[in-house]
Amino acid sequence: MRDGRSISTARQNVVPLLDELARNYEDRPPSVRVAPTRPEILVDIDADRMRTVIRNLLENAVKYSLPDSRPVEVSATQNGQSVVIRVTDDGPGIPERDRRSLFEPFFRVDRSRSKKTGGYGLGLSISKRIVEAHGGTIAAENNANRGASFVVTLPKHT
Repeated sequence: MRDGRSISTARQNVVPLLDELARNYEDRPPSVRVAPTRPEILVDIDADRMRTVIRNLLENAVKYSLPDSRPVEVSATQNGQSVVIRVTDDGPGIPERDRRSLFEPFFRVDRSRSKKTGGYGLGLSISKRIVEAHGGTIAAENNANRGASFVVTLPKHT
């Protein structure tokens, strides 16, 4: 990683990690719910760094939700030799013109946001660096009706 600190992975069950992070949004509309899954999905991760990634994705999903949005959903699934963590919101989605720039430092979809109202535009670029340091990928896609999903794919074993 560019900050000079390497990641230190250990076998972790991501399900309790998702539950822990979702609880932080219980009182913040539209709230966050963890999709039902198996009780244990093991993956080799640096739990603190992955917590940062998921927190960034949840924070953005809640921030960009609309007044009538359904709860943000976070899920984890095992897919062969990969673990897929997905954060799905019911907001306005991502304009096509902005999809390629999403993970660039200082980029904001909502250009009216400033440091005072919406952070620095670094969360997704930091998240991308962390995920890639784990040998994984992160991608954004618009949902069929409205909203967006951020998909983190990690190798089960590093």
